[in-house]
Amino acid sequence: MDLNKAKRYGWIGILFLAALPMFLFNTWAPYHTDSAGIALRAEEILHGKIQPGWRWGTAVVEAVLGALPYFITRDRVWLHMAGAAAGIIAFLVGLYLLLVRESKDRTFAAMLTLIGALSPAVLITGTIGKEDLLAIGEILLGAAMAPAGMAPAVVAGVLFGLALASKEMSFALVYLAIVYIFTKNRKAAAVAAGTTIITLPLWLPMLEFVLSSRSVGMGKFMGFWSGYPFVLSELIKGTGAAAILVGIVALVLAIRSKRWDNTVPLLLAVLLILYLAGVSVTRYRSAAWVVPLLLLPAARQGERWMRYGIYVSLLVAFIAMFDIMPTLEFRAATNLPGSYPSGARGILERNGLILAMDSSALVRFYTDLNVKTHKPYPTEEEAAQIRKEVEELAGKMPVYIYPDYLAYDNGTLARALSDLNVTPVYTAWYRDYHAVPIYPKKEEWLNKIREAGYVYYFLSKRADSINGVSVTVETYRIITP
Repeated sequence: MDLNKAKRYGWIGILFLAALPMFLFNTWAPYHTDSAGIALRAEEILHGKIQPGWRWGTAVVEAVLGALPYFITRDRVWLHMAGAAAGIIAFLVGLYLLLVRESKDRTFAAMLTLIGALSPAVLITGTIGKEDLLAIGEILLGAAMAPAGMAPAVVAGVLFGLALASKEMSFALVYLAIVYIFTKNRKAAAVAAGTTIITLPLWLPMLEFVLSSRSVGMGKFMGFWSGYPFVLSELIKGTGAAAILVGIVALVLAIRSKRWDNTVPLLLAVLLILYLAGVSVTRYRSAAWVVPLLLLPAARQGERWMRYGIYVSLLVAFIAMFDIMPTLEFRAATNLPGSYPSGARGILERNGLILAMDSSALVRFYTDLNVKTHKPYPTEEEAAQIRKEVEELAGKMPVYIYPDYLAYDNGTLARALSDLNVTPVYTAWYRDYHAVPIYPKKEEWLNKIREAGYVYYFLSKRADSINGVSVTVETYRIITP
């Protein structure tokens, strides 16, 4: 065996290891309602409805990459699969190229990339095919290639535009990426920024959303760490001990060598965490946006003992991955937020209407039925009007009530609908898609479900989970006289 050759190309094997868990334990079908909505938008694009809108950038990528298998099979799951695979590849390749640009050592950069890939936030976001990884990957790819010249800078600007059209957090990371490019090549930074501005029609709807009261960036930001200190532990959990260890070592090395420029990404990471800890909807998966900032300064540290320290971080990362592997295995095998509506598809009548809320896109994706929502937190008068509309609809077609229909209700709608004549038509395991917890492990899921024997009763207090564990729930049909 040629050891020199093995060392020269060992980085390829390391990157393969980085990708393997996210491909092996992937749900390969929408787990989160956002993912379902994006795939539905990609389908609309393929059928000629090309109108920039909410998270349109990811939909464009899915439409382009998934077009051939979609038109062959007419199965929209291929669109989601294309986006999920593209996100994993873009994140890993983009992070690797950026790190190798800084470290000049392919093996070292690949090892840092592996640590990033095994951080809980990245690993679980990748395995459920959430759009975050694709947006982060596009930004990392743009930052890595733009300093090489004008043509790569133009490509970077297009990638930045797609990222901005895909996810709210991209607005912060794209700005940092352009600043990074500026430190390497000022002309390239200007070209990348200019191209990004030219793509404004693509991401203008997302900009308007970010500036609105409905967005994470504005409407759900409560002030730096204000009122949500518990989120800090979530973000630390998502970042993972290995990535944090790398960041701490990089900080120590930067201080010892007085390389204050290496502390900037770490400072930005801390500020980003403090910002996210003030957003009411932040969960551990948001740490995926922080991880690259921790790894970047580490790539600049070439000291010998840092290279030995990297093995400690890798060991910690692998231990953490194997600890959550049962959960990854269970989620990949069941995909409860998707399997629930998917299983109902053959039971519900094809001309039916489903009443749902947050799960609307998941329901549409898996059942192909129309969905109707209600106004959040309706008044007594509005609830009475909703009741009237529901009764009228039920007299014309089958109307089904999904488990999350009474979300965003302060009790007025539940009271208005309490005497409806309903009958259960479908019962199965159900899991709310929001939390996507790292734990519990598979055995804990199964034991809790067996012990609970809990059934979700229509119009009762929402109980779609017990201590974060899935339970059996029912979908009801409204029966009219």
